[in-house]
Amino acid sequence: MLDASLTRLCIECRGVFPPSHSHRKYCSSRCKRKWRLKNGPKEFVTHHACRICSTVFPLHKGQSNKWLCSPVCRRASVAKSVREFHKRRPYAEAVYRARTAEKRLPDSNLVRFYRNNPNAPKACESCNEHRVLDVAHKPKHRRLGAGRSQLNNKWPEMVWVLCPTCHALLDRMHYSPSDLRLNK
Repeated sequence: MLDASLTRLCIECRGVFPPSHSHRKYCSSRCKRKWRLKNGPKEFVTHHACRICSTVFPLHKGQSNKWLCSPVCRRASVAKSVREFHKRRPYAEAVYRARTAEKRLPDSNLVRFYRNNPNAPKACESCNEHRVLDVAHKPKHRRLGAGRSQLNNKWPEMVWVLCPTCHALLDRMHYSPSDLRLNK
């Protein structure tokens, strides 16, 4: 015999069952389905007014939480909540940007280049500048769209390691490699 304090009465078939949790009302999913078919769904709201533009729009089954009528209103709602957030916390944007900058590597293209070419120089091959560097393609290896390819970034056959100034002199000012003391 089951202890009365550890049992429940099914609201559909009136059978006694031990509950698996405190909110259980039915002895089985079959009884649950029968009860819902007999008693029908709860009152269903068929229309909502949009929180942004106040347009009344129809709701379908399962959309009772929908409060925006269109993707345009959704974007406007997101923009409004972002503005309100920044108005309440004006410092949050600066903190977020500072944390993001701390996590970011200095130049991912250059980091990838050094990972693939560990013996490449760590200073400009023309002026010996070492703080900021670029990868410049040698004249016969310049191709549109191939500049970022790993296959087109092999040192020393295809590229020079230059500072941004020497790179600009080579590419934009049309200095020759011999003017910048670069060997071909």
